[in-house]
Amino acid sequence: MVNHLALIEEKLNRISVQFNQPESKNHHLVFSLFSFSLFLCLYVMGILWRKSNNQHLQNEGLQKKLNELEIKLERMSQGFEDEKSKMIRTLQDEWNNRSERIQEDFRDKFTALDSRFHSFENEKFRTIDTLRGELTNQSKQIQDFESRLTIFNDSFHPKDGQVDWNKITRKPTTISGYGITDFKGFIGRDGYQEFSSGLIMQWGFAITEMNGETKIKFPTEFPSSCLGIHGTHSGGGPAIVMELGGSRSKTEVTLRTFNHSGDTDRGWHIHWLAIGH
Repeated sequence: MVNHLALIEEKLNRISVQFNQPESKNHHLVFSLFSFSLFLCLYVMGILWRKSNNQHLQNEGLQKKLNELEIKLERMSQGFEDEKSKMIRTLQDEWNNRSERIQEDFRDKFTALDSRFHSFENEKFRTIDTLRGELTNQSKQIQDFESRLTIFNDSFHPKDGQVDWNKITRKPTTISGYGITDFKGFIGRDGYQEFSSGLIMQWGFAITEMNGETKIKFPTEFPSSCLGIHGTHSGGGPAIVMELGGSRSKTEVTLRTFNHSGDTDRGWHIHWLAIGH
């Protein structure tokens, strides 16, 4: 800026020298003033243009910096997008890996559970078959026991239905003590008893006649036959009681009693026992 003022001042001095001649002093003075004004205007215009140029350069610099900043921002944005995409891909890969591991672990657990379930089902069926077999055997045993119990009950021919087990005493000494009261029989000096098998036992007391014979009438008739009879002499000496051949029937029999000498007599006491059905 100082150099430009010196140049202008030098030019103005040259013009002033030329116009300092006497014949043209007035003209030169006006021209000098005009020239000074002109140069002054040009100088001001140059300064303004320079400032405008500097402002334009500054604007260009700012625009350049803005462009650079936009480029940096775009690069940063692109880098951020790349990083974001990379992170998303990483997360997706990790999620897929975890999902595969979870699915594989779930399949393994499901397979193990399914295997245990089938094993349990097989064991359950085997247990059920075993229990069913045991129940079948127990059922057969129960049926066999019920059948035998039915046969046992039916063999007594109870008058009023089943045997009344409540009538059984703790220490029975007779048949009735077992709750068996419907068998035919009579208990006395002469008596009889029928059993479930159909066997009939009869007993009694008799006295011999002069010929040693004793005709015995059974307390009850044997439905089929008398199988045998046994007699015992009750007295002070030895004697033999025998059945008179051909005298046995379903209702009576004849016994003969004699001593060791073959003698007979009246009034000898005889106890007898007959069995038949």
